[in-house]
Amino acid sequence: MQQTWLKFGLVSLLVALVVVWTILMMKPEQNATMSYKITTPLQKVTLDDVEDLIWPYLVSGFWEADLVSLQRDLQAQPWIESAQVSRVWPNQLVLTLDEREPIARWGTTALIDRNGFVFEPNDVAGFEHLVLLQAHDLQARAMLRHWHQVQEIMSPKDWRVTELTWFADDVLHIQVDVGHQLYVTASDKDLLLRRFVNAWPKLGSSALVTQGVGRAVIKPDKMWQIDLRYSNGIALKPLNNVD
Repeated sequence: MQQTWLKFGLVSLLVALVVVWTILMMKPEQNATMSYKITTPLQKVTLDDVEDLIWPYLVSGFWEADLVSLQRDLQAQPWIESAQVSRVWPNQLVLTLDEREPIARWGTTALIDRNGFVFEPNDVAGFEHLVLLQAHDLQARAMLRHWHQVQEIMSPKDWRVTELTWFADDVLHIQVDVGHQLYVTASDKDLLLRRFVNAWPKLGSSALVTQGVGRAVIKPDKMWQIDLRYSNGIALKPLNNVD
């Protein structure tokens, strides 16, 4: 009889422990404050931004927190490219955040990343060193390709593209760091730019080229507007004469 009561007591104790454990699992917020941890270093995203966004999920409870919605809300932030969210018992949410890396400015208020994704952070100050790209948002990825291709062709001259604008008539306006401005048809840019790069060294201080109705001497220290949209040559105009 004593053994029977002992077994019954052990079973009852086990059941009680299971019940208590289940209650703790269902309502951990009654026993511990929810917290979060970010496993990746942050440079652009601030902790204030994260806390403002995550707070409603923290107060909702360990199991009640909708991780899918939290992930979606995090990835809707301009600087967050991807987010992973997981639970860690008993009271913690773990965030892994990958920030966007801008490679160019897009217009006056936005940036663009390596995937051609255009995003608008609260402030674009501090990115003036990046090339300025201007085109329709739907042309973002194609514009990145234009920029990479133009820069590659310009590399032998050690010219760095500082601005690139793609107009609706398929004309690219290229500004380079030495001050020259080039115009080229986007669809023919490879042929026209390579021809120009090969011809430019031959246009030394003694070379004469067509300038409007007259002829002009190419001087290395002068900045030029260079129009390459011609099948049989180029047109140049000193930038100090450009309206």
